[in-house]
Amino acid sequence: MILVQHKPKRHDDSNLIPLINVVFLMLIFFMVAGEIAVQAPIDINEPHSTSQTYMNPEFTELYVDSTGLVYSGSSVIQLSTFGPSLKNSDVRLGVDQSMPAKQFVPLLKELKGYGINSLTLRTRMLQGE
Repeated sequence: MILVQHKPKRHDDSNLIPLINVVFLMLIFFMVAGEIAVQAPIDINEPHSTSQTYMNPEFTELYVDSTGLVYSGSSVIQLSTFGPSLKNSDVRLGVDQSMPAKQFVPLLKELKGYGINSLTLRTRMLQGE
């Protein structure tokens, strides 16, 4: 009788390498393709929102701090000179929630006078809801 000695099977992990490659490629893809929220270039405390709808990504973004200064990006602008370029555009406005209504309403009227298509107020989502 001939006894055949079997070699113990070696657990080769080399077949996991393609799986690891695919996982890393997916990770890179979702990091690049994911939408990243744009942060305000100035420090404003935006009001909370209860709406779950999202805004159109094609817009002109303006910010107003609590003192009433208007910013485009991180630069202070004068609406009297910048406003005419807003004609027929969609504007997204980030306003500090501590800005008084008596300053906010005239700003809205001034923006309306420049012939913008739409104005969207930038808000924060309530946490925990």
